[in-house]
Amino acid sequence: MSSSLVWFLLFWRAVQGTSADAVSLTPGSVVLQFRDAVYLKNNSILTGIASSQLLVFKNKAAFYKRSAADDEKKEEPLKSSCLLDGLGITEEDALIVVVPSSRSSSRSTSKSSLTGKEPSLTRKRRWKELNGVLQ
Repeated sequence: MSSSLVWFLLFWRAVQGTSADAVSLTPGSVVLQFRDAVYLKNNSILTGIASSQLLVFKNKAAFYKRSAADDEKKEEPLKSSCLLDGLGITEEDALIVVVPSSRSSSRSTSKSSLTGKEPSLTRKRRWKELNGVLQ
């Protein structure tokens, strides 16, 4: 079976300044397989983090819309079962992989995505920092 490159950009303070990279996946791959491949390729810098803690957005525009005030315009990370067909096919439209900080890796997903509650001030501040790095 043939494989194709899926481009991504790691987004995390510790890897600030890294360039886009790619992993080779077979057609029909899902986000779960992509996260595992990204983790394997970058395991030397992702110590203390599980691949399931990586949040994947379909591109920079989706990442920027993650905290939109209007729920209809808000973008959530891709689900583990989401097919990657047509995503990350160029370096310019790379998937965004958000890596949690290692000291809070056990609490990497926002309570707001699980309970509908407003994220903490610390979490909001961290997202603003990450957003500044991407721009």
